[in-house]
Amino acid sequence: MKMRFSYKYFLVIAMAGSLLSCKKYLDVVPDNVGTLEYAFRNRNEAENYLFTCYAYLQRLTDVGQNPGFTTSSEIIYPNDLTSDQINKTGFNLITGTQSAASPGINAWDGENGSNSFFRAIRICNTMLENIDKPVDLSASEKSRWTAEVKFLKAYYHYFLFRMYGPIPIIRTNAAINASTDEVRVKREPVDSVVNYIVRLLDEAAPNLPAGIQNLVTELGRITRPIALSVKAEVLATAASPLFNGNPDYACSVQR
Repeated sequence: MKMRFSYKYFLVIAMAGSLLSCKKYLDVVPDNVGTLEYAFRNRNEAENYLFTCYAYLQRLTDVGQNPGFTTSSEIIYPNDLTSDQINKTGFNLITGTQSAASPGINAWDGENGSNSFFRAIRICNTMLENIDKPVDLSASEKSRWTAEVKFLKAYYHYFLFRMYGPIPIIRTNAAINASTDEVRVKREPVDSVVNYIVRLLDEAAPNLPAGIQNLVTELGRITRPIALSVKAEVLATAASPLFNGNPDYACSVQR
């Protein structure tokens, strides 16, 4: 009886120890899970994140996601094309086959033929918040990358502004554990949105190159003439009757 009791006692201790060991063993972040610390641990990883900021700009090359083309009948799709062959969501806007509950080319939420440009802005903010972390990033590269991301952030705000008029300005990211009230940001007046976009472009332009020197590795990157051209377009758009004097925007929209 005494040996049997000792054996059971030993078995209980062994099982308890194995459970503790498993808990300690499982409390490890897998190697292939990305973290912000990893994304900005060195210049190479930070540059990859910079290209992520560019990714949403590159997706605008698809004219099927451009309401300027699809809603003006500049592109006409045959009726027998299937959704597997081409995304006709934008074209459907002019055929009356969408609803307010599920709008096409929804750049606000990133649905029905569009990406969420608020998500793109959040990625840009994350880059700006962590640009100081890579210790092997030179001062000139840091200055240029910061300017590029500010341009992209301004452009994504501009894209949303053209689509929806007064929009929320996302100056900084909300915390991941932000309360419901904290994430319920308000739309801001048209003038405030335009002024913010222009200010970002003004901050970016001086630190952007006048032209691309290495066409092999940098073609498609933002330059100073591009930033100034977009600034001119933003101001011309804001001065147009669509926004300037439009009675729909006479009052500040705060909802």
